Parts: sequence; structure tokens; C-alpha cells
Amino acid sequence: MFSPQIEWYCAQCESVPTDRRKYCADCDSMLTWTCTGSGKSGLYTNYYRHRDNCNYCTPELEEERQKKLEEKKVANQQHFQILDDNQRPWSEWKRTDASCIQHTGHDVEQVHELYSMCEEPLINYCSHRNKLHVSSATTSYLSPMNLLVVTLWYFKHYHSEPYIASELNFTHQGVNYFLTAVVDILHSFVYPAFVSLPADLPNRRTPHGPQQHHKLIVDSTFIAIPEPHDSEQRKKYYHAKSPTNYAIKVQIACDFRHRIVHVSECYHGSKHDITVLRESGLLEHVEESVQIIGDKAYIGEEYVVTPRKKPHGRELTQEDKDFNRDINSARAAIENINQRLKSYAILGDVYRGSVHDSHKITKIIQVIAALCSCSLIDSVEDQDIREEFFRQYKSIAEQSRTTLFNIYMKSAEDERKESKKKFDIHVQKMYSSHNALNENEKLTSIMIQLINERCQRISERIKCIYKFKSESLRSKP
Repeated sequence: MFSPQIEWYCAQCESVPTDRRKYCADCDSMLTWTCTGSGKSGLYTNYYRHRDNCNYCTPELEEERQKKLEEKKVANQQHFQILDDNQRPWSEWKRTDASCIQHTGHDVEQVHELYSMCEEPLINYCSHRNKLHVSSATTSYLSPMNLLVVTLWYFKHYHSEPYIASELNFTHQGVNYFLTAVVDILHSFVYPAFVSLPADLPNRRTPHGPQQHHKLIVDSTFIAIPEPHDSEQRKKYYHAKSPTNYAIKVQIACDFRHRIVHVSECYHGSKHDITVLRESGLLEHVEESVQIIGDKAYIGEEYVVTPRKKPHGRELTQEDKDFNRDINSARAAIENINQRLKSYAILGDVYRGSVHDSHKITKIIQVIAALCSCSLIDSVEDQDIREEFFRQYKSIAEQSRTTLFNIYMKSAEDERKESKKKFDIHVQKMYSSHNALNENEKLTSIMIQLINERCQRISERIKCIYKFKSESLRSKP
């Protein structure tokens, strides 16, 4: 009945009972148990529940317990799979890649890839929420897939939490709760998979770099915040480039494969870039064979290669100009990454959350950096295959643009013809009405001529606009 792994004692009188009664024979207090194997303890009433689930107390039941857990896991997966298929918004967004990309920034395959990385913790979270709402007649929780895509939707468009709550028939507090939980899950399972410094960084070749020892490119970016009320806070968060003049700063580093390999913690907007670099820990990984490319804000740091400054009263030599051109060309990669990060409205717009919760902001930025790195093309290790994918992608994009251009021109021409037809009808009606009027009500010939000239000018302007649009579309790379 009782496991040899269990030790009994009375917490009230600190006596060790010789028999296994429920209450202490000396003080009538409920006995307490401690499992020496697992280290768990509790009151007598909780003992049997512990025994049935403890591998140390009942090792003979371990196989049966594992079987039950596996059956429960499969049942949960089947239940949530049905819920995924029927519950909006995923039931609507998954129909086409275009709809999925519009709402989440990722196509259906990429969303499934992300989901496979954090499926288990999402299901565990949903199972917990399901237990809390087991008495509810309606489904008051989101399925695991919907938790993921709604969070991606939140990142991409940065809708307010009350708006999301109204769309999902949730409470504001409920939306805030699950968004925070999913951000934690993504940060634990997705971020480490996509953003990390390669172990073989010193041995990696950089065919597109100015020099073989140039391995990383670093730059800072900012997230705009509202103007703080406190004057000290305004000094800390001041950032001249922010549209609000106040921002949070973060440092991003990438390699020459355009992969994000490092995202720092958040800093006040007024902190200098070189100070952020020194405090971020990235310099611990640099050496003679691993050097970083940065802009002029990083001048003065060893193993950080920056553009050469123009000497006072003199011009740069041709060698210096060529060097600066190579450095700036390499830095285009990190500038492009910063733009991709800003394509998520939560980073591109003014951040509405608490600026004092820097830990949460750091998690959000790092998760979005991982999302920017999870492209299926970028995940291909072989450089030749990756470049071939990019060429195919570019070809498809150009074909799509040509097709859309032809559709646009056809619809524009149809619209022009329809407008011309309506114009002729209205002119004819005007002439008919004019002829039906008496002499005093008729328009003069000069007025009719002015109207015709005005209509002709409008027609010419419309033609110029169509011509300009068509030439602009053709000239785009």
C-alpha cells in the first residue's frame, strides 16, 4: 500500500509515526509525506495521487503511464487539428498563400514550418486553457495554430488588443494573456533555431566580402515610442531619427549570407552605437580572423572595419574611395535587414506598449528577427542552390509583374473606352437639351466651344497619366 520511497512525519509535533494512520496519534494533525526519490512532499490526502504518477514509488506502472500519456497526446493533437481546420481566422487565411501572406507575412508552408517548431508547447498551453473553460458551452479559447497566426497577425499589422478581442470575441485581458504566452513560446523555440552566431564563423568563406576576414556586418536600428512625460526619460530616449524624436535602440548583426546572427537587448535611444556594441557582448567573438563591418559610428573599436574619414583639408585617395565603396556595398545587407524588420508594424510604427518592460520588447524584436530569417530560401545551406532559388524567384516575380501590368493596361483601356462612351452620351444629351430650349435659354456657341476645349484638355491629361503609369511600371527593375 505504501512505497518504501516515502517517509512520514508530523509537521505539527515533529514526531515520526510508527504506523500509517491519517492523523498523528500525539496531536491529531494530518501526517505529511516526503518522496525520497523525487523530492516531492505533501499531506496525506495527496499521497495516492502522487503514488500513481511517481516513477520512484510505483516503477512497475511506468510503461502503463507512458502509454496513457501517449494516447492523451494523440487525442489532444486530433482534437486541436479539427479545431484548427474549423476555427477562424486560420480556417480562412489558409485557403491561399496570398491571404496568409497578407495577414501574417508568411505563406502557408512557412506558417506550418513555424508551427512544427513549437507545436508541443502550444498544445500544452491550449490544453491548460481548455481545462480552465471545461464548463463553458462554447469554445472560449483559440486552437494552437490560431494562437500562432493571430500572434503573427499582431506582429505584422499591430492592431490594438481591443480590436483583436472584438474580432475574436475575446476579452482584452484574454488577448493580452495569450499574446504574451505565445511570444514566450516563440522566443524559446523559434528564436534559438534561426538566430545564433555560427560555431565555424572563423572558417567560413565570405566570397562577397571586401576581405576574407570580414565576417559580420553590424548596425543599430530604432523603434519609435511616444514622448515620455518625465524630462529625465525624454533625455534617455531621445533619438533624432525617430518620427517622434524618442525611441528604443537595438543592435543587429548579420553575416554575408544575409542571415541575422545576433540581436542585442534594448537600449535607450540616446545611447551611442559604439557603447551598445561594447555592452552587447558581440565583441567577445571578434578577433584577427573575425572582423566586423560597421558605419562611421563605430570608428575607434579594434577589429571593427569602418569607412575611412576624409582628411582635414584634403580629398580621399582613389584607394580610400574604392575601400569605402566596398564597405558601403557590404553594409547594404544590414540596411536591407533593418527594412525587413520594420515591415512588421509593431517595429515600424510607434510602439504602444510599456517602454519600461525592456525584457518583453527585447523578446518581441528577437522573435521578429527570427521570423525574418525563417525564409525557406535562406535556410538552404548550399550557396549555389540558394542562388539558383533566388534566380528562379526573381524570374517568377518578373513574370508576375508583366502579367499584372498587362491586366492593368487592359483594364485601364477598358475604363478609358467606357468613360469616352459615357462622355459622348452626355455630350449628345447636352446638344439635345440645347436644341429643345428656347432662344433665351440656349448656350452661346462660344460657351459650347469652351466646354469642348475643357473636355479635350481633361482627356489629354488622362492620357498623359496612363502613359506615365505605363512607363513607370515598365521601368521598374
